[in-house]
Amino acid sequence: MKILLFGEYSGFFNQLKNGLLKNNCEVTLAARQDGFKNYDVDINLEGSFWRKNPFNYIRQGIFKLTSYDIVGLSIYYNFWKIKSKFTHFDVVLLINPFPLQTHPKLERQILKFIFKNNKPHLLEINTVPGLTNESILPQQAKAAGISMEELFDSAIVEALK
Repeated sequence: MKILLFGEYSGFFNQLKNGLLKNNCEVTLAARQDGFKNYDVDINLEGSFWRKNPFNYIRQGIFKLTSYDIVGLSIYYNFWKIKSKFTHFDVVLLINPFPLQTHPKLERQILKFIFKNNKPHLLEINTVPGLTNESILPQQAKAAGISMEELFDSAIVEALK
């Protein structure tokens, strides 16, 4: 089964990817690297060009004048440059309704392409705000004597039945 995980903000999709790989799924994780968190991704869509000086000063000036972050244009361009990597998946799972956090019009065009060129697409409803040791799900798993790896593995096995 070929699966696209689109977006990553909490480490959740990295954990899910590991479990899916153990169950012989082909998994691609595409996202921005979410700034300082710098999560591992297979396809990085981050608009890093505008984050480098002196370009960052230009970016900040445009934002102050227009309230528009032009990094979104870089992300949009990065996606269209490699759009063929986002086709023919059996399942597409989104981290949230705006997985790239770009301008809504740009995000909509990217998602339309993904939905048109793939099989089922699902919105992951993440009610747990992260998977750090302080988050609820890891604490509950620990209290039950289950590792996070075992928890995700069993959830994946059940979902694939």
